[in-house]
Amino acid sequence: MHSFCIEGAGRIPINVLRGVGGGPIPSRFIAGLPHPSRAVCGRVGSSQEHDAQSFPSPRRPLRFDLHNLFNPERANPNQGSSKGCPTLPAPFAGGWAPARSTLDVPHIFPLAFAALRSIIRRRRNTMKHFYSSLVLACLVASTLWAADDPFVGKWKLNMEKSKFTGEQSKIEDLGGNKYKWTTGNVTDTYTVDGTDQPTQFGRTVAITPVDANNWKMVIKKDGRVLSSMTHTLSADGKSQTIKGTENKPDGTTDDFTVVLKKVSGGSGWAGTWEDTNVSFNSPDEWEIQAYEGDGLSFNLAAYKDVLSMKFDGKDYEEKGPNVAPGSMSSGKRVNAHTLEVTDKVKDKVMDHTKFEVSPDGKTLTLTVHGTGQANAQTFVYNKM
Repeated sequence: MHSFCIEGAGRIPINVLRGVGGGPIPSRFIAGLPHPSRAVCGRVGSSQEHDAQSFPSPRRPLRFDLHNLFNPERANPNQGSSKGCPTLPAPFAGGWAPARSTLDVPHIFPLAFAALRSIIRRRRNTMKHFYSSLVLACLVASTLWAADDPFVGKWKLNMEKSKFTGEQSKIEDLGGNKYKWTTGNVTDTYTVDGTDQPTQFGRTVAITPVDANNWKMVIKKDGRVLSSMTHTLSADGKSQTIKGTENKPDGTTDDFTVVLKKVSGGSGWAGTWEDTNVSFNSPDEWEIQAYEGDGLSFNLAAYKDVLSMKFDGKDYEEKGPNVAPGSMSSGKRVNAHTLEVTDKVKDKVMDHTKFEVSPDGKTLTLTVHGTGQANAQTFVYNKM
């Protein structure tokens, strides 16, 4: 996501080959009639028991004497007015209890259903308020997280404090102007004849020999020139210098210089090389924004590159005109100021990166461990 490599040239601090350099409320309702102490009443039959077993329960539904119910003159002549049903003291005082139902259910059903609808309506309203409050709480929490996230903001690369050196690459001479290039866990073979040849990252590389100690290299993607450079081998064969220009998707350019030393091997181009100095004249700027709760979106405007990801261990695709096909990243939050991200291309792990924001929130440091590399690179950004 933030480290880049020129085939055989060591690490370039630009995007040369791989892409950018970065408890629920139950929904069941009990469908029953209102409690008899505040609803319709019935008269206890002379033969009915008055013990607790006669009272309503989930397995013994409440029953009413419909005959007495719709004949107010006969409803409990021992209490209250004869004009209607008396008010019962709770629970079932004065000998009142469920009685034997007689008939005419269609007349009682509207009363029961009306009461039930009232209960359901109140409970639905309660559910609506609950879920509305829950959604609001989530939105507020998300907004507060984004506002307090120390990674969110605009950042600019501090080249003086960063360490781009230490990456190694190996060149093997196969004869017949063919060379095998290995950097980390990526290997490609090129013929030095000036023709465009495919790489593993959806690009082409053309290497043209100028003389015994100088090569010209052009890297393209979809026919567009991403970068062009000259490799110069020292007379003693112990060092090489790469000078070139990168063309960014936004139309700007960046000049860079890379110096490498040979750490093993004989004379000529073949051997293991390690970059000892990397410089360029246009430091990267990027913006980090909140993404779906605690996720982050990394945006490099110059490269038109975007990686939006959540820190749930899943792969998220990096997108941009220079990004290698199949570029994915996954990660986790270690704590409020630390992230760990793994970058892959077509399921091949390219590097592991630790993102750390300083306690004062002014500095962001990326420590990149490339696969197959002994040394890590450090990218230091200042908050803008």
